Amino acid sequence: MTDRAPRTRNHLAWLGPLVSVVGLVSYFVVSAKFPFLRDTAWLNLLLVAAGVVLSIQAIRRRRSLPAVGGGVLAVACAALLAGYVFVLSKQLPNTEGVVAVGAEAPAFSLADHTGAKIGLDDFAGQTLVMVFYRGFW
Repeated sequence: MTDRAPRTRNHLAWLGPLVSVVGLVSYFVVSAKFPFLRDTAWLNLLLVAAGVVLSIQAIRRRRSLPAVGGGVLAVACAALLAGYVFVLSKQLPNTEGVVAVGAEAPAFSLADHTGAKIGLDDFAGQTLVMVFYRGFW
């Protein structure tokens, strides 16, 4: 028999990436519905940062493939969330001058498929369904 100490499990190797993935996914599932969480994403950034710290601790305990792979996943989640919140979200157009939901539409006219001008006033007194696409893609 050998006097080797039993190996302890490195639970942080899977806990760190799990916390980071939960922080990333919950931003889109939960936080996006609440403006005070969506605009700054402080709760999600805190979760992802905690996952990165846990992953670093797992690597410091034992340098193994699961620990390093989990660390890479946690850092990737942090980079994706930070990139979305601080880079991509800032590139959206501002909403100044946008007609509010339920407000009366301003008078306008557009060309139809034949090139003839059709205005909103042409449909006065009728039920009209208009579909607008944002066009920011």
